[in-house]
Amino acid sequence: MPSALRLRGLKSAEIDFLLSYCHVSGADMGESVRSLGMGSSELVMQAASIRHGYPYLAPAAIDEIDPRDIAQYAPKLDENTSDIPHVPIALSEDRSALLVAINNGFRYQDTVNRIRAYDKRLQVQFCLASKKTIQNIFRREFFDTRRLFDDARAGAGEDRYNKMLEALLLHACYQGASDIHLNPLPGRAGVCYLRIDGTLETFCFLTRSDREDEMGEPGEFDRIVQAIRADTNQTDSDIIEGGLDKAIPEAVKGKFRFRVEITKAYFGNRAVVRILNLADDAAEFHDIGFDPVTEKKLLRAVRQSAGMLIVTGPTGSGKTTTINALMRTVDAMETSIQSVEKPVEIPEGLWVQHNARTHQDTSEAEEWLRWFKALMRCDPDKMFFGEIRDAETTAVALDGANTGHTVLTTMHTRSTAGAITRIRNLRRSMTGEGLDMDMVASNLLGILATRLVRKLCLHCRLPEDRREVLDAINRVHPDLADHTSYKANPDGCPACKGKGYKGRRLVYEYLDVTRKARIAISEGKSEIEIESLIPEAERLWGTALRFVALGVTAYDEIQRVILEER
Repeated sequence: MPSALRLRGLKSAEIDFLLSYCHVSGADMGESVRSLGMGSSELVMQAASIRHGYPYLAPAAIDEIDPRDIAQYAPKLDENTSDIPHVPIALSEDRSALLVAINNGFRYQDTVNRIRAYDKRLQVQFCLASKKTIQNIFRREFFDTRRLFDDARAGAGEDRYNKMLEALLLHACYQGASDIHLNPLPGRAGVCYLRIDGTLETFCFLTRSDREDEMGEPGEFDRIVQAIRADTNQTDSDIIEGGLDKAIPEAVKGKFRFRVEITKAYFGNRAVVRILNLADDAAEFHDIGFDPVTEKKLLRAVRQSAGMLIVTGPTGSGKTTTINALMRTVDAMETSIQSVEKPVEIPEGLWVQHNARTHQDTSEAEEWLRWFKALMRCDPDKMFFGEIRDAETTAVALDGANTGHTVLTTMHTRSTAGAITRIRNLRRSMTGEGLDMDMVASNLLGILATRLVRKLCLHCRLPEDRREVLDAINRVHPDLADHTSYKANPDGCPACKGKGYKGRRLVYEYLDVTRKARIAISEGKSEIEIESLIPEAERLWGTALRFVALGVTAYDEIQRVILEER
């Protein structure tokens, strides 16, 4: 393994550190690479593929799998199984060979024996994939988690509502949902949505008691919301915030965290459950999908000895994943990397990460300020500050950048130029004064804006024939006009579960704060003037349109996610 890891880019000093750590801790070398932040689980599997001579299966391959012809070869496991031995990936056209993903190159013979129990003449070929990739493929494509909910719903007794909630949480986790919405509807009904790949999907309708019939029997919807409320240990109020504990299924305990918000809406109580995957680790920066020029600029920025880099975008746009992957390109053995986050989403063993908690006697802004000032006294080189949202924390972040630290942070704005406008409009709470924009201009390294767009299903996408779409591509990307672009099939197919889309990818724009940009910021130029510093083809709309031209996503999808430039 050490020689394979060296081929994948780890330095000799990192290998020596890793060997010493494993000797003292008794930890597995491959797992230690991930837990220490020296590389992701995908880098470990890339090294293993070199060692064993099998092809490597990237996580993005999940989006290309069609489960219809290969489901019979999937292992028969229950919801509590964590060690999934293998998953089928594809069947050859003549149906004589099956490609199977495994995690351990030494255990291939067991897999061969299991597969050939279905067909002794079948040739089995192997590729290596991370445990996370194998689990995601199995649970999304071959395991019927919906049946668990239906079985719980068909049960009897008071306990069935708790079982329904557990089955709902399990299904949402295994299908890659980021949120569960339980919304009351007029009359005696409620609806459950799952947010998957950034859009809400209807999961089921539930019976609900009529709010005017106070003596009526609570329905399924009410009982599930009550079970969520009880698990938060919060007193009755119009707004309840908390986390789940007892309701978490055993199969996902320690792997997922659930944040709850219950509010009194017009038609009754509604609940939103946010799902955080604790098993996620940072992606490899080079696998995120930046073009070579933008990638080079970002790497140059994070390797500066001082300055501030901002990643902006709405919630769920890939900001934290991108920052963590970028910071992983910095040698954490030679550089002190420290962070303040709320909460820590991706643990990195060689970094010093702090979970910021708000005390009852201080506001959130005061708490962030206290943490950031403390971090400045801890001798950091690179600092990741979860988010800047007010003038005071922004001023301290700028001071950190001005005194010889590289500060990376996030902000909620729709574009890179919008981030400048927001910083310009921030006012200190005590004096009402704004920030020194000369200081902002001199310390900013760059601003990256991100979005996630859904990818078209490769098995059912349709050729794009609308003139307006083809003209838009030709205007911004004339060099790509000859490529075939596609649109989503409104009926979808079994491979994408009728959605027309499968998976997501990052689109972005990067404002490199050059001398020209510094002058524009310092002189108070308008948002449009600052935006014009980025070529049209490299703005959010332009990069998204490039992926439409290449057949990755659809024009309708980028219109949904990004404000169209006209």
